[in-house]
Amino acid sequence: MDYVYLIKENANKNIELKDLENNKVLSSNNPNILNFLCYHISNESKYPFIQFMMEKIPYCNNFIKEQFILPYILFYDYDISVENLIKDKIKISLHSIGCSENMDNVIYNGIIFDKDETPYALIDISNVDITRLNLFRNSSTWFLLPSEIINTKSVCNLNIEDEVINLFTKNPELSILNNKNTMDKIILPEAVYSGGEKRIVEFNSFFGLRKNKVFNSCSEYYYFYKSFSDSVKEGGWINDESELNDNERIKFENNFGRYKEGGINRYALFIEGEIHFESLEEFSLTDEEILNRSDPCILICYTGEHEIKPNILVKKYENFIPLSYHMLNNALLDETFIKERSNMYMIK
Repeated sequence: MDYVYLIKENANKNIELKDLENNKVLSSNNPNILNFLCYHISNESKYPFIQFMMEKIPYCNNFIKEQFILPYILFYDYDISVENLIKDKIKISLHSIGCSENMDNVIYNGIIFDKDETPYALIDISNVDITRLNLFRNSSTWFLLPSEIINTKSVCNLNIEDEVINLFTKNPELSILNNKNTMDKIILPEAVYSGGEKRIVEFNSFFGLRKNKVFNSCSEYYYFYKSFSDSVKEGGWINDESELNDNERIKFENNFGRYKEGGINRYALFIEGEIHFESLEEFSLTDEEILNRSDPCILICYTGEHEIKPNILVKKYENFIPLSYHMLNNALLDETFIKERSNMYMIK
């Protein structure tokens, strides 16, 4: 689908650091810092979608707050080229996660201003391949969906800085792509998760999730978790302990079916469909009822007690695309999955 990113048209390449200093628009608290919005637009799924580069402050025993922040440049010479400074920073960031450092793929759009007249540099790296990223808790560079920033406010149970959330909430145009022909806004994808043993997770990162039978009432579909915490149950332990056998036991490290190496896949999913309110303990729609619904997705919302299972059913492969994958930190997992402690489970 052909798209336009309207915010790019507001960027001015002629504005330099000395202009920002002369006009007193840099922060009085941090006059030597300029944040930048480095975005990547993918057009390989059902609809194009945008992600933004974020810096991850590492876990340090709460000495400093662990969270995602906007990338920035630090400078003391106002005559230096802002474009060169930012490209140097991006080159280091891409190298840190194994992406191409070819700066020919990086396009500097210029300086934009938010609704509070705060300046940001805008950079397009859509020509850089950022697929199949294997990211860790202390990976310094991540790419986040706008829906994660605005709605979920976290990624893999890792928080996003309030200033970043406020920026995207107050300036929704940052997140929006428009259909080039109709100028209609294009739907934003949501981040969803699946889990599994290491080999399955690595496979899914390349080829996407395979169809699976989860519920007795219907056959195989693509199933996802809306919550990272819930997906850990699938990423840390085998679904059915009765399937444990001597041939497969090499993959597990205890009698409860906890994987020696389990992980999580993160996807962008275009959720097109309505909520199904389920009054029973398990999803009860049949294949006929599912196929009679024209929308490609069903969001499952239980109205009573239920076992943790995937809560998004997807009929069509084209509605999702893998973003990243993450191995779980077994040192933080319990012997068996404990729902009340799932927010403590974390990636390596």
